[in-house]
Amino acid sequence: PSEQWFRPLRSAVSSKILCILCIRSARPAVHGPHLAQHLIAMGIGNTIVIYLVVPVTTATILLLLMLKRSRKFQEVFSAHVFFPLVSPFFKSAFLGIRREIMQNLNNIESRDPELRPTDAIRVLEVGVGSGRNFDFVDRNIKYLAVDPNISVKTKFLDNQSKHSNIELESWILACGEDMKDVPDDYVDAVVITHVLCSVLDARKVLSECKRVLVPGGKMLFMEHIGYPDNTWTLRLQRLLDPVWELLTCGCHLSRSTSNTIIEASFPELLFREVYLPIFPPLSRHIYGVATKSKS
Repeated sequence: PSEQWFRPLRSAVSSKILCILCIRSARPAVHGPHLAQHLIAMGIGNTIVIYLVVPVTTATILLLLMLKRSRKFQEVFSAHVFFPLVSPFFKSAFLGIRREIMQNLNNIESRDPELRPTDAIRVLEVGVGSGRNFDFVDRNIKYLAVDPNISVKTKFLDNQSKHSNIELESWILACGEDMKDVPDDYVDAVVITHVLCSVLDARKVLSECKRVLVPGGKMLFMEHIGYPDNTWTLRLQRLLDPVWELLTCGCHLSRSTSNTIIEASFPELLFREVYLPIFPPLSRHIYGVATKSKS
């Protein structure tokens, strides 16, 4: 009787052991055509690793090292490779904000008596790039372009030539922190869009913007900003910052630029904060108008 009881148990245990052994020996147990398919699959996998993953990883590391070592290479790479590649994915999200802030130019009367008869105003833009705001200028302006990256000048001039209402007064190779070539109380408006994230001293840039504005002049701005403290998105911004800074020639994802603008103490400051439907580390934005004292 005991043998009858143990026989099913031994059979069950034997089946379990056999299954375990088969699972553990699954790879060596492949035979015949299945073995050929298995070897082909392994070969394809190894080929992908050797000819795709390894070279891409190596190229990425070399690129980051080159960007780290050379500021000039950063400027050229960001102007001619990185931004042209990524801008199409973000451009549509910024259109509404750009249009809204640039419409403020239509409400400004120039302090320059020579410009009033032509209904023109004098505008300075810091960090002009390729002239990405030109499409939203609806009136005649005399334009001062300030940018520290000489690599963008050719694209900028090509774009500017397509807008007959924009007369280039001067293209100034300089940082926003040091616009010594621009006189005090000189321009009716200053434009800064996606600039304060990249400069060395945002407070100094805002101080210079104030200086060159005429009394009552307006600074139009749009900036991406860091997320509130203790949020996962701020942690992600800080994690990505070192690599992002290299790829974009100095842009920082996590800067609290809104506080910097508020602390600049413009007597009149109107702004909005929005979250755009784009890559989360770039989603949070602030935009608006700051007005210099009239006296």
